[in-house]
Amino acid sequence: MRKNGFSILIKKLVKIYFSNISNKEIEYKKTLFYTLRDMGGVYIKFLQVLCTNQNFMEGWGTPLEYEVFHQTPKEQLTLSKYVKYSNFSYLEQKPFASGSFAQLYKGRLKTGEEVAIKILRPSVRKTLSSDLLKLERIVKIANYFLPNGMINYKEAYSEFKRSCLLEVDYRREISNMKYFSKIYQDSNHVVIPRVYEEFCSRYVIVQEFIYGPTLADLISQIGKKGDLYSLNYRLTGSDIWKQITIAGGEALRTAIGEDYVFGDPHPGNIILLKENKIAFIDFGIIASKPTSQEAFYLWMKSYYDILSGSMDYGKLIQTTCMCFCPDMTNALKRCSLGHDFFDSVSEAINKRSKIVSTINQEANGIVEEGYLLTAFTKFIDNKNALNIKLDMTNFRLLKAMQAFICSVTAIDNAHGKKQFAQLMLDSMQYALSYCAERGVKSDMKYQTKYSLNESYELLISNLTSLAESDEVLFQSICERMFS
Repeated sequence: MRKNGFSILIKKLVKIYFSNISNKEIEYKKTLFYTLRDMGGVYIKFLQVLCTNQNFMEGWGTPLEYEVFHQTPKEQLTLSKYVKYSNFSYLEQKPFASGSFAQLYKGRLKTGEEVAIKILRPSVRKTLSSDLLKLERIVKIANYFLPNGMINYKEAYSEFKRSCLLEVDYRREISNMKYFSKIYQDSNHVVIPRVYEEFCSRYVIVQEFIYGPTLADLISQIGKKGDLYSLNYRLTGSDIWKQITIAGGEALRTAIGEDYVFGDPHPGNIILLKENKIAFIDFGIIASKPTSQEAFYLWMKSYYDILSGSMDYGKLIQTTCMCFCPDMTNALKRCSLGHDFFDSVSEAINKRSKIVSTINQEANGIVEEGYLLTAFTKFIDNKNALNIKLDMTNFRLLKAMQAFICSVTAIDNAHGKKQFAQLMLDSMQYALSYCAERGVKSDMKYQTKYSLNESYELLISNLTSLAESDEVLFQSICERMFS
């Protein structure tokens, strides 16, 4: 499938395009999903990135699809080429887990410690460069059928390519593990596996073996062997809801209080332990702290307020822009009409959201269930009328947040859409409690790389984009700005 996957994908997408299918967007997404899954390797890695976006899985994703985070096909390799048998008293010849880039084997050191040996797949080393070129072509064709929104697919692919090249550098991953081990050395909630650096090499990481099911293991069993809570309690004796809150809360807390964030907290990288503890594994990807931790806190707080019952979507727009695209925001504010622009946008969107949530049951349901990113793009900023584009530093961070949201979405879908909002609220409360105790650094940036003329051009561009994509919102904003 790998060799002709591109041509097969094009044929399937074109067939859908000329069909009479009512919801073609879902069919495009499903086709892209199954094609990438069957192609394996780096294609599954990119698919995992797509699946962390709830909009990609919305309307069709089930626990079965989320098994893409659980296991991928195993690859034959000769262990003796990668590890010295003399370092081990016991070493299993078959992998106990397989990911898109690596396979894991269980062993025991001569000193008695049980370890997991992570080995980079030979096929990844051999074909990564050519596969990334093929994937770039797939992204281009997929972009035609699934147009850009807040995220530019070309830039997203460039970031994915960068992260892939970093992820096969195991020296960097070992450094990442040591960084997070230091952060969590006194934690009562989070475990980071110890790394045995003296037994590692360019393509091998030897680390502490952590016993316990991954969140992906349990999600794939929902409905087959019971509900999520019962499955987890039977295996670990822990409260799954508390553990998920810790995972999400720590992602938010580290974004506000540390220099780096665990960059890939998808279901397969969260191990559930006894005593309501969790372990994070796989540190090939980490994200830098946000451009402004203060702006990130304000964004999180506005999100939390809406989940708690506030209808101030205007505030959410402002904090979203300031957090994830500060350069654009500061450029617009530099114009004489810039502050009026954001005030006008906030007022118009608040007015719209109240009307929509009153007369449109679908929008109201989305808000109540907690899917604010869906509400944001579907009802608040329809078709990305504000022309918002994320900078790459904050895109990496948002991708990490979305990996966690993917877990919550899968759980929510399996439990009848009753858990999402509460889990997000609890996770945010976890991080907000940290902020109340430790405070938040004042690091908002108010400068921009745009010149004054460029700032005016940006303002005009945004107003033009509004006029073309959302005439009602455009008129509402202009009435306030120019009256």
